[in-house]
Amino acid sequence: MLNLRNLTRQHENITGVTIQTKLQFQAVLEQVFPEYKGVFGDLYSVVSLLTLSEFPSSEDIIEASEETLQTRYMNYVKVVHTDGLMKKLFNSKLPQSEIRLKRLRIRVIF
Repeated sequence: MLNLRNLTRQHENITGVTIQTKLQFQAVLEQVFPEYKGVFGDLYSVVSLLTLSEFPSSEDIIEASEETLQTRYMNYVKVVHTDGLMKKLFNSKLPQSEIRLKRLRIRVIF
């Protein structure tokens, strides 16, 4: 019972810190790059955060060519797709040899 209480407290603390961090992130983003809000459906998605890490201001996006933006976006989508494949792979009950083979195939594809 004591462990469950501690776990519940930790969960509440982590949730509070997460919410506080997201609010601070939104406040800073609103000051630095107000046009960014609404570009992605989920501000905290992997593709959104990767885009923001590479293009932290509107000037960076304006200066980038359309080809660069498209290439980066496609690379981000591949990262998300590969990450999803890796999660499925590690959640499966396959033998290690089969996991290594699938991991190699994923690397070859991407």
